[in-house]
Amino acid sequence: MTTLSANTSATDWSLLEVMVDPFGKLLANWPGQRPVSVEAVRSFPWSAPESHLVLVDGNGHEWAQIPSIALLSPSARQVIEQHLAQRDFVPEITRIVSSQPLSPPCKWTVETTAGPTEIEVVSIDEVRRLDTNGVLLSDANGLRFRIPDQKQLDAHSQAILVRYL
Repeated sequence: MTTLSANTSATDWSLLEVMVDPFGKLLANWPGQRPVSVEAVRSFPWSAPESHLVLVDGNGHEWAQIPSIALLSPSARQVIEQHLAQRDFVPEITRIVSSQPLSPPCKWTVETTAGPTEIEVVSIDEVRRLDTNGVLLSDANGLRFRIPDQKQLDAHSQAILVRYL
């Protein structure tokens, strides 16, 4: 098996075959080669989600480094996009209802794109700026929630959030 990462500019990414096996595992291969079980990972999920995708084998080794998802065939692109959508599911917080107590560890009651929920924030380090206005929050269970633009939140939500940034 040849790992492709050093000279990706000479690689014809449209030849990469990607499929899902009956158990839901992502498989990738080059024509004439045996499929390899891989995981697709975005190197920059927030700032450049369509660029620098990495396929990692079952041992955690980089199998391929894809400069842009646009270089793949339409069928491979669709399979990888579906896989990434499931893997990268991060609900967006649309409103922060409350935070009790006002400093960590605390529970936030929030409304998200996936419905209302409670988030346990263990440390102030779990609330991180992504860019100028974006925020990524990790809860005690390792679940991630995103606020794409904190300025779009209502005043009450912003008042709670500002305490943690």
